[in-house]
Amino acid sequence: MRLQPTQPKDPRIRSEDEEFLTINCWMYTSIFTSLQYSNRLKVLIGILFTGVLFSLTDYVIPALGYTSYDKTDFSVLIPICVVIFYAFCHIGSARWHQYIVHPVLCLILGYSYASILKMIFPIDLEFFRFSVLLAVGFLLFSSFTRKVYTLPMYLFNASVSLICSFYLSYILSYLLTGMEIIPYETSYSGLAIFVLYLFHFICGYRHRFTIPAGIISFLVSSVATYLFYSIWAKQPFSMDTVLHTLVGGFIFTACFTICSSIATTYCRQPEAHVFLPPPPPTKYTAYDQGYDAGRYQGEQDGYEEGLRDAERRNY
Repeated sequence: MRLQPTQPKDPRIRSEDEEFLTINCWMYTSIFTSLQYSNRLKVLIGILFTGVLFSLTDYVIPALGYTSYDKTDFSVLIPICVVIFYAFCHIGSARWHQYIVHPVLCLILGYSYASILKMIFPIDLEFFRFSVLLAVGFLLFSSFTRKVYTLPMYLFNASVSLICSFYLSYILSYLLTGMEIIPYETSYSGLAIFVLYLFHFICGYRHRFTIPAGIISFLVSSVATYLFYSIWAKQPFSMDTVLHTLVGGFIFTACFTICSSIATTYCRQPEAHVFLPPPPPTKYTAYDQGYDAGRYQGEQDGYEEGLRDAERRNY
């Protein structure tokens, strides 16, 4: 039996004849609405932007003429980039988020997933074209997701959580192994992706799923990962591969992303503070003022007449 989700506070978006809620205006209902109530989510998007820049340094720095460089030297830019992109997501009106922030986010998601998927699958498609196709797909998917507390919304938010977790684990493992603090074989980057995904999905987006649903999702994801390695992977399945490598952790967490999104659909969620433009101001005309005055006077006259009638009956 499906649980009734928590109702938003704004009555203008409440639909009494539907189990879920519908936004009564054309807007994005995924990252766009979530950006309005979660400061942690803005930091999360800042990490996503920073991870993309960090991965682009292998292409940008040689293009600028630097033949020898150490990527760890650019790690000092990470907190600066997070602050910049936090401000980018924080400022602006509803139209700024809808038409600027959200399309840029979809473009970065397309680039991120294109680079990872081409690393895993033998996709015979030019990288730039593949990135644009995925970005347009994310944009269209979120544009037609007009209901909150539904599977499409959870899938979109989970896909953002997954790629943010991947980049954060990628940056941390690169810095730690680059500074020779830990060897690459014991970086546990795959496990870090999974743990960070749980943190981002639950705390960043405030989505919840029950403990039994999480355990079932974990088991289903393990079986799906084993089947994936048996059919498509370039190397045999092993727990070391899943725990210690970015690709292995990404595959397992992607399976868990789908399962947890399905599980979350059937659970009660916190209130959604949806950002909507204010209602148009109402004019209080002289006619309205006279109507209200007459109505109030009529109510007073009727009350006094009824009171006198009751007194006559008593005596």
